[in-house]
Amino acid sequence: MASKKQLLGGTSATVALNVDRQVLVGNVGIAKASLQVAELTKDHHPDRDDEKAWIIASGGFISFSAMLRVNGILADSRGIGDVYLKRYRVIAKPQMTGWLHLNASDAFLVIASDGVFESLRPQEVCRLLQDVHSQCDNEEDSGSSKCLLPSLAECIVNTAFEKGGTDNLSAVAVTLRTL
Repeated sequence: MASKKQLLGGTSATVALNVDRQVLVGNVGIAKASLQVAELTKDHHPDRDDEKAWIIASGGFISFSAMLRVNGILADSRGIGDVYLKRYRVIAKPQMTGWLHLNASDAFLVIASDGVFESLRPQEVCRLLQDVHSQCDNEEDSGSSKCLLPSLAECIVNTAFEKGGTDNLSAVAVTLRTL
């Protein structure tokens, strides 16, 4: 359908499934998942040896234009859409982590677009979430019946924007335990 209508856009995706204190993560492209400060995903960039090999084997090429790009166009080596690059193995097949067991210290699971991590390191996101949680706890301790802070995801996106994030800014933040 996209080819027929000449729709050229594409996107990245990262998903996580949390079942019985275990998490399974899959990603396509450059959206990330992190657990505390540990990145659970690997970006699909054309400079990765495995990604580069299959693009070149399919007749594509990697060139530099502000960053490495597939056929001089796309900075991701995998993605959903981008139909004009499918023949060069820019595919939507996710890379899976396998089941990861959560431990008692795991407080947050964050899935965010590349725009968030363009301006924030995972450590900064973790610190931000801990600060927001502390502020909510302090408000509750002072007798307030409702925490008035925005959602954790909104805090991540707003902070990334304030720090200069220019690409797509979206996030999901899941609290895994009571802090």
